[in-house]
Amino acid sequence: MTAADPSLLIVAVAVIASLSMAWALGASSNSPPFAPAVGANAVPTMRAAFLVGTFAALGAIAQGGSISETVGNDLISGVSITPLAATAGLLTAAAFIAVGARTGYPIPAAFAVTDAVIGAGPSLGGNPAIGTYQRLAAFWVAVPFVSVSIAYGTATLLRREDMPEELGVPLHAGIVGFVLANVQLAVFPAASGGTLAGFVAALFGLEITLFDSYTLLALVASLAFGTLVFYAMYRSMLRSVKGGIRQFLIGLGAVVAFSSGTVRWDSRRARSNRSSTR
Repeated sequence: MTAADPSLLIVAVAVIASLSMAWALGASSNSPPFAPAVGANAVPTMRAAFLVGTFAALGAIAQGGSISETVGNDLISGVSITPLAATAGLLTAAAFIAVGARTGYPIPAAFAVTDAVIGAGPSLGGNPAIGTYQRLAAFWVAVPFVSVSIAYGTATLLRREDMPEELGVPLHAGIVGFVLANVQLAVFPAASGGTLAGFVAALFGLEITLFDSYTLLALVASLAFGTLVFYAMYRSMLRSVKGGIRQFLIGLGAVVAFSSGTVRWDSRRARSNRSSTR
């Protein structure tokens, strides 16, 4: 290997681009999860930063592989993303996110990276993966409206005078627990759907399908986990309303930070759909 080896230069630039991207993510996309908790004085800023880093890293380890595979393989068809194209995409995305952090406008990492890779793909002679773009666009368009509706409904319910905080907060915590039981994680076998509920259901072996591949035992396991979360939060609220709300805020921030480390799209479904259209 010579001092002028171009591959070494590309690797060095790629590493710098990756570090720049990680820095930009820490300043932009990974900060919002704990911003409400910090604003409510539920957790200090430095502790929130530590929690964000911890849970975002866990999310990347537990679920990040699928989104990496999607960005690397499913956005452009006909060619493979080269290290040079990946470097250009990362530098572009990192620059946009950094500008957003500097101006105070959060630019989602998923948008920036996906669009940058889509832009770099045609330079390699690749073809647009229209089917994947349509699914992503539909999801991105739907998310703001769904999020606003759920947030409005949740806030309205929690503010009702006939819904005491000692019951409303644990109820929402139980719903979050139910959802988490059905989140795919790499720590659970793929044969069980990769979820806690599916894993518990697979242990008993009795499969009564409700819809698609979702079984009755998976539903029971999800309800049981949600009930446990509800009970734990209810006990905490009985001890101290302020302390319970603080724990709930920190827990929600941890869940969002974990998700921000994954930002996954089901690459297996994307590949199968893309293959079926060929």
